[in-house]
Amino acid sequence: MSSKISIIIATYNQKKYLKEAIKSVLSQTYRDFELLIWDDGSTDGSIEIAKELTRNDKRVRVVEAPHQGVAMSRVAALAQTTGEYIGWVDSDDLLGLTALEETAAVLDQNPKVGMVYTDYVDIDSAGKIVGHGFRCNIPYSKDRLLVDFMTFHFRLIRRSIYEQVGGINPVCAYAYEYDLCLRISEVTEIFHLKKPLYFYRTHPNNISSTRAVDQILWSQWAIAEALKRRGLDDKIQVDVEMLQVSFVLRRKQPPDAEETPDTESSNHQKSNNTIQEISSTPRTIPPIPRANLKRFMCWGLFPLLLSIMNVGVGNAQQITPAKDGINTIVNSNGDRIDIIGGAVSRDGTNY
Repeated sequence: MSSKISIIIATYNQKKYLKEAIKSVLSQTYRDFELLIWDDGSTDGSIEIAKELTRNDKRVRVVEAPHQGVAMSRVAALAQTTGEYIGWVDSDDLLGLTALEETAAVLDQNPKVGMVYTDYVDIDSAGKIVGHGFRCNIPYSKDRLLVDFMTFHFRLIRRSIYEQVGGINPVCAYAYEYDLCLRISEVTEIFHLKKPLYFYRTHPNNISSTRAVDQILWSQWAIAEALKRRGLDDKIQVDVEMLQVSFVLRRKQPPDAEETPDTESSNHQKSNNTIQEISSTPRTIPPIPRANLKRFMCWGLFPLLLSIMNVGVGNAQQITPAKDGINTIVNSNGDRIDIIGGAVSRDGTNY
């Protein structure tokens, strides 16, 4: 007989935190689960830790696979599980002691709910509690999810719903969870269990720190795809406010004309309702990881600097070559500047 719940831990070179993550799942008060630990080609000895820690527990399987990335790893791992409810724990995070018991109870008691998610607590690399996750303060709504990823951690999903929406899309590599939640929100009810049952660890090597800009851009893609599915892409566009690390939905302006809304149009009414729903909820701004502050600032200030300088993105300006004594030649070629000559820098990179 298969277990009621399937949990996966996909890991890649997270030896430092993996043991704690596994123990947090094995210590659950709810016992009817299977745990699949999927090693994504680690080279730091993670696989040995997983095998040693779970050697005598029949609920656990360990799979050693070639490296293919976190999204593909999750897809492959979930395909090898059988539970009615599915969820995952990041290999550097921790699951609260009663997380499975309490989330499973929500799905058991509410047949129309296809996914339940909990609050979470931020912890640092040493496991010290930093504070309550900022997303926990954002009230859930299907429309609000278009600009705020509040359905963060921990999530337990009915397998039938996961399969109905097509599962994880690995193309959306750095925002696949957000993309999945958007699709799930379109076919079922989602329940917010307001208890901190997940410990989300921030450290210099996790994806939220190393690929923050990629996450923002892929999240924008996921939102745009959701607008298409909801029939709103001709009325609404999604913009990124990089300095605030947030998304804004704006009505599209017809080209070369003032907007003349058709009040009888169902799409126009849907777009009005969507924007009104989102606008009625206070903004919650995420903290910017210190390691990525310079990157966010560069992205956010770039358009502002161009406007101050009165420089168009594709318009080349006249440049007078400096008398540098190294034969640098600058030629204007339409919207392009060709620079030849010069000297190689000391490190040979010519940067």
